[in-house]
Amino acid sequence: MRYKKRHFTLIFTLSTALFSVFFLACNNQNTIDEKRQISVQKVDSLWLGLHETKVLFSYKMDEFIERKSQMQKNLTQLKFVDGQKINDENLSNVQQYNAMFRIYRGIGQQYKDAVLGAEAIFYEIKGLETEVKKGNYDKEITNFVKEYQSIKNQLIENHKMALDVTNQLKAIEPAYQRISPLVDELVESVQGN
Repeated sequence: MRYKKRHFTLIFTLSTALFSVFFLACNNQNTIDEKRQISVQKVDSLWLGLHETKVLFSYKMDEFIERKSQMQKNLTQLKFVDGQKINDENLSNVQQYNAMFRIYRGIGQQYKDAVLGAEAIFYEIKGLETEVKKGNYDKEITNFVKEYQSIKNQLIENHKMALDVTNQLKAIEPAYQRISPLVDELVESVQGN
């Protein structure tokens, strides 16, 4: 009888221990799954932020650099024209054109930098997402938080820069569309004389 009692106690203790280990492992797995799910949601928020930034890029990346080159060429040609040959309306157009050139000179490269910065952030988010899906951050969530925060800060800065640049470009776009053909026509007429 004593043997059966010990045997029962041993089996009961072992089964309780086994059940406890199994329960803790399942509970730990739930915690890991929950952490991974939260990490995936955080990565999704980065994707959403990147999408909101990319929506701002409505122009081709090098469009303003090309415009700047053409504007510089036109302005250089107009510098050597006798002021007597240009009427007041054309002079006003050239002055506005020159002001737009100064803006393009400053922000054309910034626009390109913002586009390339967003592209770099895309690859960082993609890498983070891959690591999360592999489970590399399941046990070291602090490393995920550091990486997430770093990318989030880069994304915020890139979004601010893109918003600032595109707002400036959109503000001068109507004037450019109106004045550029007039200045091109003026340059052609001056070259013909």
